[in-house]
Parts: sequence; structure tokens; C-alpha cells
Amino acid sequence: MSGFHRAVNIQNEEMLKELNQQRREKEFTDLKIIVEGKEFEVHQNVLASCSLYFKDLVKRSSRETGSGEKLELKMTNIGADVLELLLEFVYTGSLVIHSANAKTLLEAANKFQFNTFCKVCVSFLEKQLTAANCLGVLAMAEAMCCTELHNMAKAFALQNFPDVAGQDEILSISKEDLVNYLSNDSLNTKAEELVYETVIKWIKKDPISRVQQEFIPPEVPLFLYGSKDLSVVG
Repeated sequence: MSGFHRAVNIQNEEMLKELNQQRREKEFTDLKIIVEGKEFEVHQNVLASCSLYFKDLVKRSSRETGSGEKLELKMTNIGADVLELLLEFVYTGSLVIHSANAKTLLEAANKFQFNTFCKVCVSFLEKQLTAANCLGVLAMAEAMCCTELHNMAKAFALQNFPDVAGQDEILSISKEDLVNYLSNDSLNTKAEELVYETVIKWIKKDPISRVQQEFIPPEVPLFLYGSKDLSVVG
């Protein structure tokens, strides 16, 4: 009895293993990337298949120098250690990621359009969200237009406002971000007093410049401002 057997995963693993071996032995490599004086020999097709940035770069370079030519690229907008981790992921599917390097890796993956790498970093950061870091992650995700991480960090920050309000991170955000955060309809607070106290703490962090930035988030009732004069801040 005959049958069809799909062995894509096994084939992919073997192919990656062979390609990585070729990379390490500089066999059939046709792209040299130089970062911080360190040289990385890679295959154009492999990199182009994982990164839209490199796909476009290879296309443009091929038109200029001719197809089949070995390319050399000097990069100054990425660290050698970060590129090494990116390439290791491309060629092995494995990634060494931890809280100390996750943001840096995501920034690099986003900049050079390694979409699968981005998804891995986002998944890791979502699991690492805490009251102490969610606003920073939210700001980073917004700057990178990383919608999935942005939505996750925003939802976490809103749901955990009582804990977030007690962290130092909230004292460093901009007036605009603070207003947007405190005025969100989904802000989880049963004690309106806490919103007022958060505003006061934020102003006290930099009273000289912030005391001039008067604003009243919708969640802070006017009677609170009437009973507690902002002039005490200083």
C-alpha cells in the first residue's frame, strides 16, 4: 500500500543545517557584511528570503554590479553582536533572547524587516510585560509601529493601572502620553483619587517645567482640584 508522506520539517532542518555549515566554511557565500570591523560571509538568497530590506538591497546591487557578483556591504546602523544573533536565527531558527537584549533585537529586526524574527521578539516581550516596564514597551512599540506589541502593552498598562501608578517609569513619560493614558475609558481605577495623586507625583518629578503644564484629565473630578491646590507642588 502506497501513501504520501509530508516531511517538510525534516527537509527544512536538514537544509538549514547544510546552509549554516556552508556559511561557516564560507562556501558559496556571495555577500560580505562588515560591521565594526567584523566580517560576516552570507548567502544573498538566504538573507533576501528572510528580510525585505536585504531583498531590496540585493536587487538594487545586482542591477548595478551585475547578477552573480559577490557583494560587499559596510553597515554602521547595527552592532556586530546583534547582527550575529540575527544571522544565527536566519540560518538555524534558534535565538538567544532575554530581557537584556530583547528590545535591541526587536529594534534591529524591525529596522531590517526580519518579519519572523520580529514575531519571536514580540512574543517574548509580551510575556515579559510588568507594571514596571509596560509604558516603556508601549512607547517603543508605538515608535516602531509594532501594532501587536503596542496593543498588548497598552491593554496591560490600562488593566494594571494601580500597580503602574506606583512605578518610577510613569514619572518619565511626556505630558501627552500621561493625558492619553489617564483619560482612556478602559483605565482600571475604582479610586479616582489615585489618578489625581499620579498627576501630582508626575509634576513633582520636574516641578519647574511641569507645574506650568496644567491639565485636567477627564477622570479627575474638578472637586479634587478645588480641595487640593496645585500650588503645593514644588
